[in-house]
Amino acid sequence: MKRMLLHSCCVPCSTAVIEVLKNDYDLTIFYYNPNIDTDEEYKHRLAEQIRYCQQVGIKVVEEGYNPE
Repeated sequence: MKRMLLHSCCVPCSTAVIEVLKNDYDLTIFYYNPNIDTDEEYKHRLAEQIRYCQQVGIKVVEEGYNPE
């Protein structure tokens, strides 16, 4: 199976794409979004991304929060 690293800025933006690709690719989600206003909101969105990906069996890596 082909592997793909897919950028995601949040769960709502990624679910439809993940659903289309997950059966044909070994997906890894690269979560990165420095445009989020606060660290708390970043962590909340990251947690939701991880929760969703665990449900569908996809791994997540992240760059970290650096709004600068």
